[in-house]
Amino acid sequence: IGGGSTEISICRGRNILRSFSFKLGSNRLQQMFFSQKAKSKSWDSELQLRAYIRRELSALSKLMARRQLKVVLG
Repeated sequence: IGGGSTEISICRGRNILRSFSFKLGSNRLQQMFFSQKAKSKSWDSELQLRAYIRRELSALSKLMARRQLKVVLG
């Protein structure tokens, strides 16, 4: 997982069918949900983080369901 984003590609063999870039880098998430600034907003950091990840990955989840994909590597 990168600092600012995470890239995921859907492939068949060596051919890339679709690529995604998600704002799910480790540094970005740490700053958004676990920094002193984020904690001062009195968020429940873990629940907020999980909800954010679900929203970010919703397009990928829909595509996986349509194509019946079982495994994703990021």
